[in-house]
Amino acid sequence: MGTTRIARICMVAVLFAVAIAACGGKGKGAADSRGPAGDDPVGDVLRVVEQWRQAYEVRSLEAISGLYSHDDVVRIQQGRLVQGWREVENQLHGELTRAASIYVRLKDIQVVALGGAGVAVTAGMAKEASDGVTTVTENGVLSLVLRRDDSWRIVSEHYSYAPQT
Repeated sequence: MGTTRIARICMVAVLFAVAIAACGGKGKGAADSRGPAGDDPVGDVLRVVEQWRQAYEVRSLEAISGLYSHDDVVRIQQGRLVQGWREVENQLHGELTRAASIYVRLKDIQVVALGGAGVAVTAGMAKEASDGVTTVTENGVLSLVLRRDDSWRIVSEHYSYAPQT
């Protein structure tokens, strides 16, 4: 492995650890990690993930905006780091407005409690985006970290896919 690749892997690991630490510091303990509906935290998180998927497909910045923390958020797309809501919002706006259509399919979704009011979500993701002329299909892995304050919010998103050959 090259030095640059090791440095990138270390950076992603550090950012993920920071996101996890951010989740643990604001919760009220594992017993109080219920989502807005109260009795089913995993179901509540899965509903947020489904809202995220649907917001992409309808290309709604307004719908997707409410799912992210605006206080502290990190987004990594194919090795490109964006920090802070303003930068994340600009990136999302660009993605959603460039596409004439977007289809997102998630599989093998797993939710893992991080303690306090945080969870990590991982899934296989197939994403197809078209500008009306060219369609690009990506198959990769999505990783989200969510923190519950008044509701579940995304504080970290990482998506990467294998290069097409």
